[in-house]
Amino acid sequence: MKIKKRLVEELEGKIPESFLKKLPSRYPILGDALILRLDEDLLPYGREIGMILLEMLPKIKGVWAIITTRGVMRRPQTVFLAGKKNPIIIHKELNTLFKLDIERLTFSPGNRGERKRLIEIVRSSQTVVDMFACVGNLSLPIAVNVNIRRLYALEINPYAFRFLIENIVINDVQNRVVPILGNNVRFLREDLGDHVLMGFLPEPTQEQLVVALKIVRSRGVIHYHTLVKKGEEKNKMDELLKHIEDLGYKPSIVEYRIIKSFSPSKNHAVYRIRIYK
Repeated sequence: MKIKKRLVEELEGKIPESFLKKLPSRYPILGDALILRLDEDLLPYGREIGMILLEMLPKIKGVWAIITTRGVMRRPQTVFLAGKKNPIIIHKELNTLFKLDIERLTFSPGNRGERKRLIEIVRSSQTVVDMFACVGNLSLPIAVNVNIRRLYALEINPYAFRFLIENIVINDVQNRVVPILGNNVRFLREDLGDHVLMGFLPEPTQEQLVVALKIVRSRGVIHYHTLVKKGEEKNKMDELLKHIEDLGYKPSIVEYRIIKSFSPSKNHAVYRIRIYK
């Protein structure tokens, strides 16, 4: 039985019927924690929802609700619902261990397909620059699964950087990952990366795009993440290519794909653009 259907059955008669439709459709698990997005109207019933989920899924130890994610430091606002209150978890995915604090740092299970795609795209002996590394969210599986030359992992948040260092060690990739704490717009290397990852939402700044275009090698690829209005993905691509041309480069689209639905009106999309200098 699907989780949402079981929750609806358990909660019928206990909460307003109109609220049952607001129960989430996805129930992602990170490590031993279940993390769901709850509508504001459901928060007063959060503990009851959490207790039902703990009974349904005996392998999880704690249930948390994500309310929002905001700011350059990407700190999610979370509410503990039920079970064991330990926000430090170790999540395994694509042969990679991710240690993080789910109360203070963002890690999206919905990005698993993109992590897998990057492993397929990046080739042996290439260099990757991750401008928004966090704890290694997008780029660490590349270092684990591909014999790359080097990964430069840039992160501005000292707390996230602490976990990034730990994750590099527990995955034994110290020989190929260079962690750098600081503002990515101050990373002044040029013609360095075969792939430059720009995994920040709602989208990177103009200044960050300019830096990425300097970092990437000629014929290298930038991976530009953004939120885009549903149905407008092609228009956004054309707009982005034109903007890069105006900055003095010759861009060519490699692919664009929708990573996941972000809201009823917007998708999280990534545009892979080859840059000719």
